[in-house]
Amino acid sequence: MKSNKLYIIIEGYEIPLVEITTALILRKLLNAKLKFKGKIYLPRKEERETVLRSPHKHKDSQEHLGRTTYRRLIPVINASFSDVSKAGLAGSYPEISRGIRIRIKAPRDK
Repeated sequence: MKSNKLYIIIEGYEIPLVEITTALILRKLLNAKLKFKGKIYLPRKEERETVLRSPHKHKDSQEHLGRTTYRRLIPVINASFSDVSKAGLAGSYPEISRGIRIRIKAPRDK
């Protein structure tokens, strides 16, 4: 038996932008009267790169660069993609800033 569960995943590089976007999406889901289980904090993803400062000499002089991605998950229960699009969560999001990525996906059935 297939369940009608959808996952909304919000990713971003700054915590305040991720939290504002999550609150906006939760508000849209409430207005559309869709059931959800609240927001779930996913582990953050850290990426690190090491670059040599000098191309020829001083190999021990290195620069470390990093980027952290913060993620939130909203499970929506008993909804389809058409329900989510009626709630205003499909297509482009003009009120969401550029540093935020939103994905809507269905879980894999076992």
